Order: sequence, then structure tokens, then C-alpha cells
Amino acid sequence: MLHLPTTTRAKGLLKFLVVLSCAALVLSACGDDEAEETPATAAPTTASPDEPMQDETPTMDHLGDGSLGTVTVEPGEAVQIRSLNAITGDVAFFGLPIERSVVLAIADYGQIHGFDVDMGTGLDDLCSNDGGQAAAQIVVADEDVIGVIGTSCSGAATAAAPLITDAGMVLISGGNTSPALTSDLAGTAGPNYSYGYYRTAHNDLFQGRVMAEFVFNELGISAAAAIHDGDPYTQGLAKAFTDAFDALGGDVTGFSAVNKEDTDMVPVLTEIAAGSPGALFFPIFQPAGDFIAEQAPGVSGLESTVLLAADGLLNTSYLALSQTEGMYFSGPDTRFGENVNASTGKSAQDFLAAYERDYGEAPAAPFWAHGYDATTMLLDAIAAASHIADDGSLVVDRQGVRAFLDGVRNYQGLIGLISCDDFGDCGSQLITVVYHQSASDPESTMGNVVYSGGGSGEGTMEPLGDGSLGTVTVEPGEAVQIRSLNAITGDVAFFGLPIERSVVLAIADYGQIHGFDVDMGTGLDDLCSNDGGQAAAQIVVADEDVIGVIGTSCSGAATAAAPLITDAGMVLISGGNTSPALTSDLAGTAGPNYSYGYYRTAHNDLFQGRVMAEFVFNELGISAAAAIHDGDPYTQGLAKAFTDAFDALGGDVTGFSAVNKEDTDMVPVLTEIAAGSPGALFFPIFQPAGDFIAEQAPGVSGLESTVLLAADGLLNTSYLALSQTEGMYFSGPDTRFGENVNASTGKSAQDFLAAYERDYGEAPAAPFWAHGYDATTMLLDAIAAASHIADDGSLVVDRQGVRAFLDGVRNYQGLIGLISCDDFGDCGSQLITVVYHQSADNPEASMGNVVYSGGGN
Repeated sequence: MLHLPTTTRAKGLLKFLVVLSCAALVLSACGDDEAEETPATAAPTTASPDEPMQDETPTMDHLGDGSLGTVTVEPGEAVQIRSLNAITGDVAFFGLPIERSVVLAIADYGQIHGFDVDMGTGLDDLCSNDGGQAAAQIVVADEDVIGVIGTSCSGAATAAAPLITDAGMVLISGGNTSPALTSDLAGTAGPNYSYGYYRTAHNDLFQGRVMAEFVFNELGISAAAAIHDGDPYTQGLAKAFTDAFDALGGDVTGFSAVNKEDTDMVPVLTEIAAGSPGALFFPIFQPAGDFIAEQAPGVSGLESTVLLAADGLLNTSYLALSQTEGMYFSGPDTRFGENVNASTGKSAQDFLAAYERDYGEAPAAPFWAHGYDATTMLLDAIAAASHIADDGSLVVDRQGVRAFLDGVRNYQGLIGLISCDDFGDCGSQLITVVYHQSASDPESTMGNVVYSGGGSGEGTMEPLGDGSLGTVTVEPGEAVQIRSLNAITGDVAFFGLPIERSVVLAIADYGQIHGFDVDMGTGLDDLCSNDGGQAAAQIVVADEDVIGVIGTSCSGAATAAAPLITDAGMVLISGGNTSPALTSDLAGTAGPNYSYGYYRTAHNDLFQGRVMAEFVFNELGISAAAAIHDGDPYTQGLAKAFTDAFDALGGDVTGFSAVNKEDTDMVPVLTEIAAGSPGALFFPIFQPAGDFIAEQAPGVSGLESTVLLAADGLLNTSYLALSQTEGMYFSGPDTRFGENVNASTGKSAQDFLAAYERDYGEAPAAPFWAHGYDATTMLLDAIAAASHIADDGSLVVDRQGVRAFLDGVRNYQGLIGLISCDDFGDCGSQLITVVYHQSADNPEASMGNVVYSGGGN
């Protein structure tokens, strides 16, 4: 999810992502969204060591390139969006629930970066082209409007969408279903497609096909006809049905039109009867639909014809008419089960209760959940595309809003998983056919499903996964099994313990998956070593019930653990590894230790090395530098990333030496380094070796005034409390998380830190706690997306489906910011900061004393 709003817990699966960095003391590496492309460098910022930045407003990364302009919301004002739906007339039953869903979603969502959201006065699309055009003109006249939820009717959207999108705004519909507004599902844009238009409602090519399959295959009817009223929705759906029916081998005996105002349908029905259809599909609206249902049985040749309609008539008002008894209706699958909207934490049941409380009735038509999800997607997009300016105003990038929506993958909404294709189709495309038994009980018909189909493979009824890696069955009363594998003892425990604890807190905040508890078992120790990673991984894979692992903290441990864990069909998601060898070189080539099934929220050290090199060369003005590592994949990889980048900038690399982790006398290596007279010495290693280098370097001839630099492996309160570390610079992940909220739990970084101190009596000693938390919720979301309840009540989790979910993560809002996974498992934001250490008496202050920042994807 993003830089976003205040949210409650959300279950399901996510949405959208990128921001801060990662890795911590031991190994590490992250990556950009597309490993094939070298990411652009974020504009660096610097501050004098005497002018610490920790009290300034945190840097907020945001989407957008400014190409469509920006909207500035002044302090005290509200973010402006609009609702444009049919709220009067014969089709108000359809549009009012959508408008009301916008109101409820805004209330549930809360503020965006401290700013309220205002829908203004609801606008009416009149379910017509003219109505859509008139209302859209009102919208675009207000340059403060960022996006619109609507229209409810496709005919209104054909006029409204071009006007609204041409103004740089976005239009997201919860009710439009005409294929003409998006695409033919085969890569060709519809004649009324506008870039900037999106919808959570289905594409009627799915609905038409499902109804055709039901008639031909289930009812066994081989001849059918259709009636429309010329509206893009009705004509498009009627054609989708007849095309699909013909493709199945059926005989299309008629395709006729009525006028919306007609009351005498006998002439058209007589024309239809000439073909002797066994079924008549009329996907139109009231009142015309009333007359067809009433008059058809009295026309010779149609006495026993099965009558069929669609979601335009699937409402309690129509179903209360006696002539509609015995009909079949197609529409969106509204069996939402336990689905929870990821941005608000509200379930379908929560929504319905609030709707009835506020409006005194249940929604009359089935697209209320689609409107709610459309609204939260828009608010998430605004949050992702905005930042707080120096004057306290909120600046929203219009192109950034579209960029976010374009990237939505596996966003958990009330309707299920939502992913947007290249033409704005975002819905799950799941369709049901219901049978109408009694006009005295319309509500029961709405759920009387007799057939279902369609779907993009991403809906509630269709868990992710193809079974190719096997499944895990969790019996009723048992718990979903995951594991934590991090450095929790020894010199590097300061690094791994906060990550393990973040797993514990994330599980508690997340809650159950489809009614099943989650169990981490006993925390395993990677010992920050290859041997430790291998030994612990062997314990993990011996338990076939384990689905995924959060770890390792150290890259050296991951080189041994990742192959074992991923070969067993499990996934490994690290909050601390940063070595490029574990993912890629950011230019499309996998690292030598890459394993499919490995992911990380920590950064890729190619970013960290480059940022530190830029800081030394450009900001400190030092032209000669050296580096020391200890042979660990993390330390050696980061030291090389630094020297390679320093050399590329035109600097002189005067030395590249190694120490042993157990060494205490560093003078021989330091003397070797001093021979090159470096102005800066970068040693991205761990304690205790880092203690001795900082202590002994100033006493070596030639290094008396050399600037000492380290990285996140030493960026912890224990090391900063040593007097010899004063005056050093440290690189590491940007932990200025601001108002970020994890999309799956609704918890902010401040919430996490308060809980951490409450439960553990101290603040996290190292900077990767948020990365571990986000890694855990991503894993839990993936398990939820790849699982279903079997007939015996057990939970069945598809291992390949877990990977499929993680592979598709785009713009997921985590504590660290927006998270998107590239082809090699790099999911972090890659934002890096350099901090200046002023005083060993106040290590915490140095952790936030940012003097330079860069990197980013």
C-alpha cells in the first residue's frame, strides 16, 4: 500500500508499493521494480553535520512525474473527490448504493497524510449520455478535484470519461460493465476507452459468456434470442451473450431493440417469437424490463420460453413484481465471505451493518462492494502520489495517481482480489446466475445461486496456485505454520532480534487467515553465518507443514538457507538481507546465489554502495578512498559496490582489503590501507571487528585524519555508544517512515514502536524492524490468497499460489512505504540515508541524524 491513510487491519492480500530501504548489518540487498532497468537515482539531499535533519518533516517518496500537473491542498482544506452515479429516476436503485458506498468508504478510510477527504455533493449521471456529460462538465470545472467514483451506467460513462480523463483526473466505476469502455479482453481497446478510466465492476464479455454457458450447457436450450435498448451496456451485453451462445453451437434466432420509453412490447416480442427461441435474454432496465416480463408469456410462440435478465434488473424492486418469478438473472458474484478491504479493515458484513444503520435498508442492487473498493483504491492512489510540502500543504501528482492504479495487483477488496489490466479492467470477473423463486421474498433470490463462472483466477472463489509445488492442509483446530530464522544470539543478535520480534507482532496484529490461527513456532537462529543458515534451514524443511519463513537477517546465512527452503516449495522473505548476490545486479542478471522463491523487503546494496560513494565524492569532496570487508557476502558485496561506484564517479580507490571476523589487532591491515593515503575508509562489517578498526585507525600513521565510514551492519545503539565511533558516518535504510501504515494490519510505525517497547522494554536496536514486519504481512497475505476452505473444513494452501502472489506484489503499502517485487525478489524501496554520529552519549539521536539521502527506485 503506500504513503497512506489511517487504516484498520486488513486481511487478504494487498495492493501497491515502494519506499525505504533495508538491510542490516549482515548481508543484504534489495532491488528495483524492474530488474531489467537500472533505477533512476533519487535526488540527493544533504545537511551539515552541525545541522541535523532528524527534526525535519520526513522525506515522503511519492509516485508521479508531474506530466499531468499537480493539485495543492492547503492546510485546513480537504482532498477533493466526487461521486457521479444514477441517484434519481428509475435507475436510482442502482446508483444510490454506489454513492452511499463512497460516503462509507471515506469515513472508514480516514485522513490522507493528515488531510480530510471531501466528496462534495453527489452528482447524478441520470443513467444517460447527456446526464454523464452535464455532470462531468461540473466536475472538470473544479480544478481541485483529483478523481471521481462513477459512473454507475455505461451510457453515462461514454460521455463523462473523455471529459474527466482529459482534465487529468481519474474516473473509477463500481458499476460500468460495457466492454466498449475498456477492451475486448484480447488486447484491443474498446471504442469508448479513455486512459485514466478504471472499474472494479466486471467486463460484460464475462457475463455474456457465463449466461450463454448456463443456457446452452445447463438448461440444455439450443435456440435463444436477445433484446436490448440501444444503451452501450444493454447492447454490449446482449451481443456478448449471443456471440458466446453462437460459439457454443447454439442458434441465435433473434437480436432486436426496444426503446427505453416503450410500454407496448408485443411488436418486438412477436418478431422474436418467429424464431421459436427456447430462451430470451433481455439485459435492460426498468421500466422497459417490467413490460417484457409481463407481456412475453402472452405472445404466441413464447409461452414456455425461459426469460433471462442481468444485473440491470437484479434489484429488489424488480424482483418484487409477480411476473418476474421463474426468471434467471446474471450478475456479479456477491458471495464475499470473509473478504476484508485492505485499506480500511472492514468486511462485507461490517459494510452492510453500517449501510443499514445509516440508510435504514439494505442495498437494493449488487454493486455496493465494487463502489466501496473503487473508493479506497482512489484514496490509496492519492496517498501514494502525494507528499507534504515545506509550507504544510499536500501536493498530489495527477500522473502519480494513474501510475498507482495502473500498477494495482492483488489488492484485497470486499469483492476479492483486484488487479488492473492495461485497459482499466480491475474486477475479479466472477459471475453468478440466480434463480428467482418468489416475488414475496426478493432478498432470498439475490443469493439463490444456481450457476457460477467467469473469473480471472483472482477472485474469492478462485485461490491462487496451480498445485505444481504441492499443497499444505491445515486441519480444523490446527494453525498455519510459518517460521522466523534470524540472528538472535551472539554479536549480531541486536540485528536479528528486532526482526524476529517484528514477526511476532505482525502475526498478532494480522489475526487469523480464513478462521485459522498463525503459529511462528520457536524462533530459529541463523547465527549470521553460512553454517548457521544451513543447519536452521534443515530443521525448517523437515516440517512439511511450514509454508514460509521470515529470514534470514544475514546474507551469509541466506546463501545456504535459501536453496534448501525454496527447493522444498516454501518461500523465504528477508527483512535484513541486502547482498546483490541473493537477487540480481539490477540490470537483468540473477545473482550467483539467487533462488526462485526468495524475496526481500530490505534494499539491494548496489544502492547503498552507490549512495555512500556519492556522499564521499560529491559532498565530502574526498577523491581517494579505501574499503575493508571480512569476506562475508554482505560485507564484501557492499564494499565492492562502494568502490565500484566511487571509481565510476572518478575517485581513486587506494585499497580493498580483508580482515577476519575474529581479528582484534587491525594495525597490519590498517597500515596496508594507510599506504594509499585515503581520505576516507569504508568498512561495512560487524562487531566486534568494527570496534577495533574504529579504535585503532586514528593511531596508524597516514590515517590520523581519514574519515571513517560504516554501514547498517554497525548502525546500532551498541556500536554508537562506543566513544571511538564519534564523528563517523553510517549508511543504511531510510527509516523516516512518517505516516506510513501497513495495509494488511492498519498499524503505523508509531503503533509498532509503542507495542515493541511495551512488550520488550526497549526500542529496536537496529533499523530493519519495519522490513521484518512488512515481510511477515506479505507472507500472510500470500497464504490467504493461495488458500481455500475444503469441504471437510480444513484450510488448503497452494505453495505455488503463495509464490504467484508475491511475484505479483505491486504498490503494497507497508510500514517502509510502497513495496513492489521485481523478477528477482527485490521488493524494497531502495531508499538510503547517511547519518552523522555526533555523540556516544546519545546513540538514538545519531540514528536519525540524516545528512544525505539518495537511492530509490
